[in-house]
Amino acid sequence: MKPPTPVRDERSGQVLIVASCALLVLGIVAALALDVGYVCAAQARLQNASDAAVLAAAQKLIEARRQGTAESAARQLAATEAAGIVALNWNAARCEVAFGNYSDGQFVPQNADTQASAVQAKAYRDEVSPGGALGLFFAPLMGLSTVSLNARAVSDITEGISSISSDLRPFTIPESVLEGVEQGQTFVFTLPHAAWRKLYTDEEYAPGNFGLLNLDGGPQGTPELVQWIDNGYPGEISIDPAVGYVWIGGTNGVVASTQDDIRRCIGKLIFICVHDQCAGEGANAQFRIVWFAAVTILDVQFTGTPKYVTLRYERLSYVPWSETGGSGAGNLCKVQLVK
Repeated sequence: MKPPTPVRDERSGQVLIVASCALLVLGIVAALALDVGYVCAAQARLQNASDAAVLAAAQKLIEARRQGTAESAARQLAATEAAGIVALNWNAARCEVAFGNYSDGQFVPQNADTQASAVQAKAYRDEVSPGGALGLFFAPLMGLSTVSLNARAVSDITEGISSISSDLRPFTIPESVLEGVEQGQTFVFTLPHAAWRKLYTDEEYAPGNFGLLNLDGGPQGTPELVQWIDNGYPGEISIDPAVGYVWIGGTNGVVASTQDDIRRCIGKLIFICVHDQCAGEGANAQFRIVWFAAVTILDVQFTGTPKYVTLRYERLSYVPWSETGGSGAGNLCKVQLVK
C-alpha cells in the first residue's frame, strides 16, 4: 500500500508576503515622519527668526527716530536690521518687512507719510530665498522634493509710558539733571548739601530729602525701603494721563546707612522717577513725577562731601507690564509681540 500523499496548504508563504508589505509601508511612514519632523523644526526656526527680527526692527525704528532720522530713512534702517537678524538666525532664509499700525487684531500697512506704530516681519524659505525652498529627504520618493515655508510676526510699539510695575526703585531725580544728556551717556547727580541750597530751585530740591520716595504712601520703615532698593517696588506707579503727572511723597533723606543697599544696585539697569517740581521738607516732601527713566547706577558716594551718584542714561529700554498715555518723554517704550 502507498503512503498517503500530504495535502499542500494553499496559504503557505502568505505571512511572509504580508510581513514584507507591512515593513515597506512602515518604512515609508517612518521616512515621511522624519520629513514631517524636519519641516516642523524648520518652521519653528523660521518663526523664531521672524520674532527676533520684528523686535529688533521696532527698536531700531524708535532709536533712529529719536536721533532725528526721517521716517522713511528710519524704516529702511529698521528693515535692514530685521533682514540681518533673520540671516543671522538662518542664512538660507529671506525677510520682508512692512510698517503700519496694529488695531483690533489686524496689522494695517501705512506709507512713510505716517509714523508707524507697528512692524511686521515675514521670514521665508521659498524658491527665491538664498537657500531656496526647504529640501526634503524621503518625500522625493513620492514625488515631493521641496516645500516652501513662511512665518510672520508683528510687534506693537507704544511710547508715553504712564505706568510701571517692575524694577522701579524708590528714587527720583530732577528733570533738569537730564537736560542735554544723550542716551548712553554717563552723568553725575550731586546730592545737595544745605550750604548749596542757593544752587537749586524749589522745583529741584526739598530740604531734608534727597530723592528717596515713599512709593506706597504708607508708614515707611527702613526694612521696607531696603527691600524696594534691592528688588524693586512690588506695586504699580501710574502717572495720570489726564494731567501728565502724579504727586508722590518722600521719605527722610539719603543717609550713609543706605549706601551699601544702593551699592548693590550698581551695574543693574533700573527704572527711576523723574520730577519737575517738589514741595515740603523731609518726610513731608512731595515730588511731582512727570516721567520715568531707565538708568544704570555706576557709583555711589553718600559719606563725606560731596555726596553723589554716577549714572548712565540708558539707550531705549523696554518696559514690561506697562500702560501708556503719559508725556512720552524719556528713554522708555513698550514693544511687544502681538502676532
